[in-house]
Amino acid sequence: MKTYEGRREGYAAIVRVNGAPLNPRLDLYNHSPTGFEWGYCGSGPAQLALALLTDHLRDDEQALNLYQRFKWTVVTKLPIRRWQLTSQDIAEALQRIREQENPHREAAMKFVVNRYWQLCDQVEVEAQSIDKAIELAHAMPLDTSRGEFVMDSLNSDPSADVEPPTGKGAP
Repeated sequence: MKTYEGRREGYAAIVRVNGAPLNPRLDLYNHSPTGFEWGYCGSGPAQLALALLTDHLRDDEQALNLYQRFKWTVVTKLPIRRWQLTSQDIAEALQRIREQENPHREAAMKFVVNRYWQLCDQVEVEAQSIDKAIELAHAMPLDTSRGEFVMDSLNSDPSADVEPPTGKGAP
């Protein structure tokens, strides 16, 4: 199990993994060429989140996909003077992030698929060309205050509507 430690020495923020300096991975994304930071949301914390996840996951693509959420969930909350995380702490935080996202993602996908099929039904009846189908798709009204499509002639079966997730954490 790896241990990640951060501490301040004067104005410098030092981060080590098992006693060795943590690679900031500026080659993947250069948020903060001046170094790591933590305890707030900014470029230094983003660089730290990316470095921690690339080291922990050993998968650059996955780290790039998750580091901003990890920054908000973990790095912004680290104590200012000194902190320590284990690979187990990081794994648990990533699990919480994934658990929070999956229900919203699934509901959003159901919503999009349902609307797609409703539009396809209308296009089959009303559109005589792909240009007309695109025009109809762009004309579909959206009630931004509720985050859903407005019930109108596009919806042949209102009971089939699936509303998108709303509230805290909704995409």
